[in-house]
Amino acid sequence: PRPVEIYAFNYEINDTIIDFNTHVSKGTYIRSIARDIGLKLNTYGALKTLRRTAIGNYAIEHAKTLTQLLETDLIDHRLLFKNIPKLKLNDYLIKLVKNGVKLDERQITTDKPFVVVDQLDQMIAYYVPDNNAYKVKYFF
Repeated sequence: PRPVEIYAFNYEINDTIIDFNTHVSKGTYIRSIARDIGLKLNTYGALKTLRRTAIGNYAIEHAKTLTQLLETDLIDHRLLFKNIPKLKLNDYLIKLVKNGVKLDERQITTDKPFVVVDQLDQMIAYYVPDNNAYKVKYFF
């Protein structure tokens, strides 16, 4: 097992339920903490719910609802990438692209970044050169 740190652990006990908030190091499995608590209490421990409230410097208080996102002036990604070369692929290759497959340089006619589009011209992924291949940088 990988060593982890628990920086903070606050809890309340109600009957058979332990409600807790914790601040932990990267790689900590919260489900494992619940299991371990159960083992220490000579019983079973499992999670009823799990909610990530922060990651790095981003806390849930900074999050926006879907409605708030839709109301903002987001720039359409098609405008941002309109001057980037497009590569239209068939349905079989689109499935591979959606799984993050690197594309071989023999399949590409440019040495610059490009956008993969499907047969309906829907943007699927943005690829960048990576040695003798191209890798996905962003998915749309």
